[in-house]
This record gives sequence, C-alpha cells and structure tokens, in this order.
Amino acid sequence: LDFDLQAKWAQQLITLIKRRKFHSHKSAYGKTHIPSFASSSSSSSNNSNNNSSADNIPELILPWRPLHDILIKTYFNVYREGIYAHKETHGTALVKLARACRRYWAETATQEMLIEFRPYMCIHDSLAYRGAVLWSTFMPTKRGHPVGSWFAEVEAMRQWMENNREWDAVWLALITRVAKDNSKSSSSSSSSSSSNNDMMDVSSASPATTPSSSNHIDWEVYIPSIFNTILRMFSLPAANATPLEKPPTRKMPGTYAMFLEDDNVCLQHAAQFCVHLLHFSPVATHLSNLLRYTERFYHPSNGGNWSNGLAKFLLEFVNLFTKRIYKEGKPSCKKETNARVSTETSENILTILQPIIYMGMYAKGAALGQAAASSLTMLAYVYPSRILPQFIEQQVAMGLTTMTETHQTRSVIDALGKLARPLVWRSRYSEGALHITSLLFETLPGIDTNDPAKTVTTLKFYHELFLHVPIIDATQYRLPPSQSGGEDDVDDQLRSSTSMFGDWVMQLLDKLFSIFANQLEIETGGKIELMIATVVKSITDVLFQQMDASIHEEATRKILTFVSNNVIPQALTSVRSLLNSAAVARPSESLSIFIPFLYRKLITLPDNNKKSSSSSSSTNASSSSSSPSGVILTHATESETLWYLTLFSDVLRGANAAVLKYKTEIMNVLQCTLYHKENAKIVKTAGQLLENVLKTLVLTRPLDLRSVPSSFYSSDDFKATHYKTWGDQVNFKSLDVKWHIPNAEEIAFANQLIDTFGQRALSDLERIISNTTSSSNNGGDHMDVDTTSSTSSSTPSVKHQLYICFRTLRHVLWSGCTLPYAEGEDGGVSQAKAEEA
Repeated sequence: LDFDLQAKWAQQLITLIKRRKFHSHKSAYGKTHIPSFASSSSSSSNNSNNNSSADNIPELILPWRPLHDILIKTYFNVYREGIYAHKETHGTALVKLARACRRYWAETATQEMLIEFRPYMCIHDSLAYRGAVLWSTFMPTKRGHPVGSWFAEVEAMRQWMENNREWDAVWLALITRVAKDNSKSSSSSSSSSSSNNDMMDVSSASPATTPSSSNHIDWEVYIPSIFNTILRMFSLPAANATPLEKPPTRKMPGTYAMFLEDDNVCLQHAAQFCVHLLHFSPVATHLSNLLRYTERFYHPSNGGNWSNGLAKFLLEFVNLFTKRIYKEGKPSCKKETNARVSTETSENILTILQPIIYMGMYAKGAALGQAAASSLTMLAYVYPSRILPQFIEQQVAMGLTTMTETHQTRSVIDALGKLARPLVWRSRYSEGALHITSLLFETLPGIDTNDPAKTVTTLKFYHELFLHVPIIDATQYRLPPSQSGGEDDVDDQLRSSTSMFGDWVMQLLDKLFSIFANQLEIETGGKIELMIATVVKSITDVLFQQMDASIHEEATRKILTFVSNNVIPQALTSVRSLLNSAAVARPSESLSIFIPFLYRKLITLPDNNKKSSSSSSSTNASSSSSSPSGVILTHATESETLWYLTLFSDVLRGANAAVLKYKTEIMNVLQCTLYHKENAKIVKTAGQLLENVLKTLVLTRPLDLRSVPSSFYSSDDFKATHYKTWGDQVNFKSLDVKWHIPNAEEIAFANQLIDTFGQRALSDLERIISNTTSSSNNGGDHMDVDTTSSTSSSTPSVKHQLYICFRTLRHVLWSGCTLPYAEGEDGGVSQAKAEEA
C-alpha cells in the first residue's frame, strides 16, 4: 500500500469537506470523491475535474465503513508491527478525515455502528480500548441521529476506569460533542433515565428506541459524574497528599495513540462542555463549585504541574463564554429565552472569574499569566464597565506603585497592553480613555536599564495603545463650528489631557536614550538585546506615524542632538531604527534636519581640503578615499565613520521622492565610501546605502501606516476632535491608502546610480580578470589576490578590489531588479509571445 499517497488524499478530502462546510452552496466535490476513498490509493486524480454544477446538488451523505475498514485492516491485524512507522502521518490523517466526515454519515449509521462497536465493549478485555476510540471517533451526533439510544451506555462505560486519564479524555470528547449538538434537550428527568442508569450489561442492550426519546438526554442525571471527571483531569493535589508529579500511570496501549489528543486539548473539551450547557442551572451550579475549588491553585504560591492545565481551561472557557454572551446579546439572536444564559448566571460566573484572573496574572509560570491576561481582555470587551474600573483602581494602582514586588509591575503592564483597545474604545466605555495620560507617565519607569524584560513589556504596551490613539495636541486646533457650543465633561477632560502628549514623547525619548547608552551588542547580549531592538523598531514606527507635525519636529531635533553627541556602536541597530521611523513618517521635514548634519560628519568639502590634508592621518581608517569632485571623507575614526554612514543610509531608506533633493550628497558619499581603499566594513555599509537608495526610489509601498486614512488625519477638524474616535475600527471598504509610485525623475536617478556604480564595477572586474590572465601568460601559475604589494602604496590589494566589485554588483542587482523596463524594452515578453504564436 502507498501510505503516503493515502495520507495525501486524506488531507485533500479534509480540505474539500471544510470548504463545503463554510460555503453556502452544496459542492459536488465531496459527493464525487469521498465515497470512493477506499480505492483512492490506486486511483488517479482525473476525477477532480468531473464537477457538476453546484445547483440542485442533493444533500451530502457519506458512508462510514470505507474509513473504518481501512483503519481496522491496516492497524489492527497480526502484521501491524511492520506499518507502525506510518502511524504518525497516515493513521493520524485517516482519523482526522473520519472526524471531518462524521457530520455527513447516513441516518442508519448510528445503528450500524452500535452493532459493530458493542461487541468490543467488555470490561475484562483490552478490546474495550478499541471500541472506545472508534465510538468516540465515528459516532455521529448531528442531523437527528438518535443520540439518546446510546448515551446512557457511554456514561456507564466511562466509569469503568477511574484512574485512566486517556480513557476519560476519549469519552469526554464525545460527551462534549453531544452537549454541543443537543444542548436544547430538556433537563428534566425522564421515566427512562432510571433504567438507563441501571444498565450494566451494555453488550446486550437493545438499540431500539422510540422516536420521541431518541434524542432526549436527561443531563441532570449525568452532570455530577461528568464534573467529577473534569476535576480529576486537573490532577490537583488533595489535602496533605503529595502533589501528583505526572498523570496516572495507567494508559491506553500505544496502538491507539493516533486517536488520542493532547492533555490540554482534553481540558479544552471540558471547558466547551461547561459553556454549551451553561443555560442549565445544574451545570451553572457545578461550574461555580468547580471554579471556587480550583481558585486556590491559581495563586502564585500554589503553582505546579497542574498550572498549564488550569491555564488552558481558563482561556478556553472565557473565550467561549464571552462569545456566547455576545451572540445572545444581539437583537438578531433567535434563541429561545430558556436556551440562553441568564443574567444571574453570567453575573455569578463573572464574580467568580475576576479574583481567579487577578491571581493568575501574577503566576510564576508564563502560560498561566498570559492566559489570565488574555481572559481579562476578552471579558473587558463584553463587560467593560465591570472589568476596567476595578482593574484600574485596584490592580494597576497596586502594581505600578509597589516597591518590593516588581514582578507585579510587569504583569500589570502586560495586561494593560492587551487591554489597550477596550480601554480607549470610546463607543464601548467612554470613561476608560480618561486614564490614558496618567498611565503613560506612570508606566515610564517601566523602561529600566536593569530590567530588560520589563522594558520590552512596557514598550509593547505603548505600541498597542498608539495603534488606536493619534499623538496630537487637540488644544492647538479650534473646534469645528458644529461643536462650538461646548462638549461634555469627558470630552473636555480628554481634550485638555492631549496637551501632555508632547511632554510624554520627550520623556520617552530620554528613557530610550538611556537604554541605548547601556545596551550591549546583539551578538553579546543574546535574545534580550535582539528583542529590545525589535520592539524599539515597532514602537518608533507607530509613534512617529501617529505624531502631529509640531511634536514630530521637536522629537526629530531631540534625536539629532543625541546622535550628534553620542557614538554608540553597540546600539546602532536601535538608533538607526529610530531615525528611519522619523524619516518615513515625514520624509521632507526629517531629511532637512538629518542629512546636512550627517553629510558634514562624513564629508570634507573642497574648500577645507588643504587644511584637512595637513592633519595627521596615519591612524585614520577613512582618510584614503576621495571622489572625482574633490570631496574626501572626514578625519574620523572607523567607529565614527560607520556610525554616521549607517545613519545616513537608514535616514534615506523609505524617504521616497524626498531623496531627490540630495542627489549631490548621495553621490559624493558613495564615491568616497564605496571605493574605500582599506576598510571592508565601510565598503559593505556603503553598498547597503546604495541598495537602500535604489529601493527607496523604485519600490511601490504605502506612504503611511496611521490609524485613520491620511486625508482624514490631515484635516484640522479631526485633529481638534480626534479623541472621539479612539479605538474605533476603520471601515475597510472605504480605505484611502496612498501609495508611493516611482515617477520619471526617481527612475532616472536610479538608472544614473546603476550606470555610475554598476558599470564601474563591471569595468573594474574585467580589468582585474585581464590582468590576472596576462600574469598567468607571462609565466605565473596564478595570482595571489591576498597580496598587498602594488606599484603605489595607495592602491588597494587585488582581493580588496574584487570585494568592492562583487559587493557593488550584489547590491545593484538585488535592488535594480525592481526597476521597470527601460524605454523600448519589455523584458523579452514580445519575443516570447512571437515564438509562442
């Protein structure tokens, strides 16, 4: 058998079924291919094009036996040892396919499966494992299948093994599906429930059921036992007993591993069961008791092996709970009143969840802390007036003012980052935005040179916040005539608070400068330094994009002062990101500030050449390069030259047409650095400068990344009242995205750069090859490119000349390939079409 081909077909069929599930029309794909899966390993894919019209396609009904027979004959026979190697791919793919197809089994499938699976179910035989996994995998629970005819049997069989976690997980997954598909079943007791509970000999149970009771499940009878199983799956320590180091040792045989799911997935099934039946009062009562019992284990001092399971359960439960509350709160919800979660139940659950989440936020394990913060965010979207005020007044006040428990500060700031949008979303919770200014200043101490992890968390909070908040001083703009009569108290306070944005930006830059001054090399500092550089890039991009012109100019000049007074090679990655973000946000204004300064630091003008030449340059790494125009590099150290050259390169990156104003400066810097006669690092950085300029000129990209369309952002009316739109989602159908499309002047300058430096690199390369060939013909076996001897002491070695040529060509080809075709060229398209004709 070709197991790889069968696994591939299974994956394709899963994709087709998912597409059919989420499309409104009935596709012929499943009807055409899925019933013939048994022969898919030997059939070709020619049938893939035999798709009839999607109109009038009958309801999809699939047979279950082909998949069942393949699994049984392949993995449960006397020769199964030889095919275990395919279990991870082939076997798992077949199990996933069965789970995808079971919603389309025929109505008679339930009775056929009961006849097939019941003989396996003997408490004294290991075949019970096979029957359990097949029952859980294949048994349908949708489309009017008689679930009530076998559910009591499942509950009886589930209690056969109380110390086998995998056994519980298999049955819990099936019970969760039943709860999802049959949650409308009456919770009142039925006359048949007692007889079902007394059923012990399941193999002799009659499959016959009356139509009226075929889908009836008396959940109230089974709920206590199910919740006991859920509690047992947490593996929590009891009383003074020794904590469980690992799950119970009793497990299913390895043959059934492909049917089993991860432990955390099992706890997610438990959370799904609770949410699906939350409108039943017994479930709400038992869930409240379960949450109260597990509350103590969310405390930071009570962490253990069970913490990850608690985190998965909490996150999944809150996710599904908030989704259900949100959907049932919509006016368009068609659920009956008794099928919805009551207000009393939701308020009770929310009251129990809040202390659990607040304790979990400070957990020592990262998984539980992140799960608690994410759960708090989801609850804040649905219950903003309940969650946000209490969190700000209690947790934030405690976390940001503590002096001895600094780990709480990081946890609170991390939660603030996730709560950024619901906190400023004016249409959901108007008063939340009033805390923004105070939070900005109170969290600035979180940027701490001695605590990189807290620094990263704080910068992430700012990044999330300013995705929704423009940095504009609204008090500098006059209110539009429609609002000249005044605003309410909240709007008036917010308008006044925006005047402090400029001061906060200056303080933030001071904090960043202190981080740069104490930063280690990325290669030395490891992941923390790399993470800081990455987060700095993301936060500066957002900050400068959202800044108003006046605040942007003030921030840019402050950066210029820092760059002019400091040379910090180990912080070069972060500083270059800072300058690039400022230049991309407002190219013309930024380049007019940065380029003249950086040019003076790199280039000595011709009028000063004579004076400069009298200076000692024996230790100068950059004094041996000049351009045809007479300008030369300044007498600076290698570190200073690399520092200013890198900043010059990144300021121009992404500045678009604004670079055309500085053609002369760009050409002079490239002439002096790209052909440096001694330093390969300077040549490499100059090559990057050439590539950045070329890409800036010819690439098509968005011009801004602001939270609102640029035309809307630039209006004075918006700037005067921007605080009213905080947190609002932009209508994607009416986006007004401005793009940079290269014009003729930009393309001409790009071609000039390629002709100047690319052609020279090719000419130099041809000359070097010619000299090498001549040397070989004159009796030399080869030419040593490492030699430094030459006719002139100022002539670079052949190796360095080759490095310059290849470095130049690399950057020209890498960026020049984005240029449009020159006039009269079409890249060979016309010739290809002619040959094809």
